[in-house]
Amino acid sequence: MNEGDDCMRNRIEQLDSIRGLAAVTVVFGHILLVSEIPVLSAMTSIYSPLSIITNGHSAVMMFFLLSGFVLSLPFLKGRNIPYGAFIIKRFFRIYIPYVCSIISAIVLYSLISGGGITSLSEWFNISWNDPITVKSIVEHLLLIGNFNSDLYNNVIWSLIHEMRISILFPLLAILLVKFNWKIVVGMCIGLSVISGMNSLIPIDPSIGYRTSYMESIHFISIFLIGGLIAKHREALQNIYNNFSRKMKWLLILVGFILYTYSGFVGLIGSALGLSVYYDIIKDYTSVAGAAIFLVFALGSKKASFVLLYKPIKVLGKLSYSLYLYHLIVLFSLIYILHEVLSLGLIYIMTLIISIILSALSYRFIEVSSITIGRNLTSKSQKNLIEGSVVQKSNPVEHI
Repeated sequence: MNEGDDCMRNRIEQLDSIRGLAAVTVVFGHILLVSEIPVLSAMTSIYSPLSIITNGHSAVMMFFLLSGFVLSLPFLKGRNIPYGAFIIKRFFRIYIPYVCSIISAIVLYSLISGGGITSLSEWFNISWNDPITVKSIVEHLLLIGNFNSDLYNNVIWSLIHEMRISILFPLLAILLVKFNWKIVVGMCIGLSVISGMNSLIPIDPSIGYRTSYMESIHFISIFLIGGLIAKHREALQNIYNNFSRKMKWLLILVGFILYTYSGFVGLIGSALGLSVYYDIIKDYTSVAGAAIFLVFALGSKKASFVLLYKPIKVLGKLSYSLYLYHLIVLFSLIYILHEVLSLGLIYIMTLIISIILSALSYRFIEVSSITIGRNLTSKSQKNLIEGSVVQKSNPVEHI
């Protein structure tokens, strides 16, 4: 591995750390939604700077941006990646850990759910409150359809889009490679405008939380923006490094404001008559802030030092499993213990158990699944190369 590759590997580790920190904010955000706590709600409202630690929406936009960044890298390097190999790797990276988690959620739901707790929030009672059906199980196993994603583990709405867009990503990568950033940004805006029309003319209404195919059309734009950051990362790093110290701090402040106050910006858009595009305005505001954070992570040595701190790196590794399992743990503990322990203690237990479970899931499910996917694609590519060699050496046999 040359020096440039080693540097890029370190940068990817930093981005994994960002994913880990974002996953933690999703956990905090969901804990806050369980029950109305006036003091905490005020401290983390959309007007409070502290809402960055509970802003699950911006965290998911960060996930999409990071996925676009990482998935585009091999294509931008000019590697010839067979479509089948790409899909197999994504399947084993996303789907297998997901299936393990959703089976766990369904089993625990069937065993311990009490059909809702009236003293808790509407958000809490949306999940684990409807009968388990064969139809819903099949929909969850297929993952890519438009279905009620709130039934068993409501975080999966984002994975629906991850899987759909992964299927298309090799085609999207062609756009990133062939066209300049202005054309790609124009495409992104066009896709989002088309997607937003679904609110005016409900061609494909979401059955779950933002699960329609029209939503995926919009989220493609965020993956593409992540790809653009990857494509122009060196130029963006140089621009950042040429800024004065004051300008760097100002840029970070702008990123913080955009990332933290995306909901407020969405409300401003609605007040200006763009209520149809509320979610899209909110998404793009979060993405703008997230993009600034990514450039900061790529260009700042101080940011690198913090993000490569071992506990944060560990969070990065556990981020996917933490995202998958924290709600399952939270709901299970609440149903089992809400009459015995305070919610505060249950929340602390949720954090501890979720991290432990995530570590086990990462070690025994994620790593194994990734390894299987890598081995399968390595064998298929090896066979393809060997077949090509045979064909060239024995051309008559294949006429």
